[in-house]
Amino acid sequence: MIKLKKLALRDAQRYATLANDRKISGPFASVEPDDFPYPFSQVDAVGFIKFARNSMQLKRAFFFGVFKNSLLIGAAGLSNINYNTGRASISYWIGRRYWGKGYGKEAARLLIRFGFRKLKLKKIVSGALATNSRSIGILEGLGFKKDIKLRTKLGFTLKKKEFIG
Repeated sequence: MIKLKKLALRDAQRYATLANDRKISGPFASVEPDDFPYPFSQVDAVGFIKFARNSMQLKRAFFFGVFKNSLLIGAAGLSNINYNTGRASISYWIGRRYWGKGYGKEAARLLIRFGFRKLKLKKIVSGALATNSRSIGILEGLGFKKDIKLRTKLGFTLKKKEFIG
C-alpha cells in the first residue's frame, strides 16, 4: 500500500536520487521539456519541493511524494488547475527500482480521487509518449480516453463519470 504525502525538504536527497535517471527524466522532458532536467540534482529537488509546497498553499497545483512504508518512491501531481472549468492535468513518476509493482497506477488512482472528490474537478487530462506503454496502460486502466494523437505523443482525458477506481 502506498500513500501520497506532502514533500518536505528532508526528502530532497532521496527525490534527487530517484529522479536522476534518464528513464524517468526522458519521458517527462519529452512531454514537458522545461519541467524535468537531466541530470537532476539535489538543488533541483529542493527547488521543486519549495515550488510544490508554495503551489499547494496557493491551491494552484498539488504535488505529492509517493511513499511506500514511509520511503519516498516517486511523485505525483495535479497542475494547470482551472477551478472555473473543473479541469486539471495529472503527472506521475515512480523510481525505476519500483516499476512493475502497480505503484504508479495506485498513485494516479489516489490523486484522481483527490481531484474529483476534494477539488471537485470534472475532467483530468494527461500526456504520454507514444512509446511509453507503461504510462499509457496506467491511464487507460483508470478510464482515460485517448483524444490526441501526434507523431510521438498522445493526449488523454478522463471525465469524472468514466473514472475506474
